[in-house]
Amino acid sequence: MSVDSQYSAGNQSAHRGVYPLGNSIKLKTNIMSKKKKTTPKIKANKKSHKHGVDKSSASKSIKSWFKVLKRSLITLCFISVIAVPLAYYSKTVAAEHDLSVLGNGMPTVVQIHDPGCQLCQQLKRNLGKAKVDFKDSIQFKTANIRTDKGSRFARQFNAPHVTLLMFDADGQQVNTLQGVRSPSEIRLALSRLAQ
Repeated sequence: MSVDSQYSAGNQSAHRGVYPLGNSIKLKTNIMSKKKKTTPKIKANKKSHKHGVDKSSASKSIKSWFKVLKRSLITLCFISVIAVPLAYYSKTVAAEHDLSVLGNGMPTVVQIHDPGCQLCQQLKRNLGKAKVDFKDSIQFKTANIRTDKGSRFARQFNAPHVTLLMFDADGQQVNTLQGVRSPSEIRLALSRLAQ
């Protein structure tokens, strides 16, 4: 048989699933007929033989508890990140406004302060610059005149806002600076108080 006749015979038999391969003829295998039919596997709930507990629901329950625990820890961390600085700030503010320390054996400077007053803010900044060298020898407090305690203190010493009241170690008023003063003026008054 010639190659042409083989080819034409192959073409005719191609419709029957026969293909020419050189001098021999190989039958086409039907892939679909050899494919195994599989049925979907249904997973049955695996029950524990001892206690009758569904392992998959127990696993889901454990996973959900881990999610709750993780969220709780994240929330707790977030709250502590905010709460710790707030607690420190409130403690610092409370200590700064504690006027009961007058006469405790250490000289004290009390600023009569209105938080909404620009002049009071300037005096506070200037005092902050001047007090750096005196933090170990003088206590620095603030009487906020917008609070009952602060306004009572200001009335007691007849002091308007934008004022620094200076007290000796026994709690006796020894000096008053009214109005905005420069850091050098405040530093001079502080050095006299610290002696």
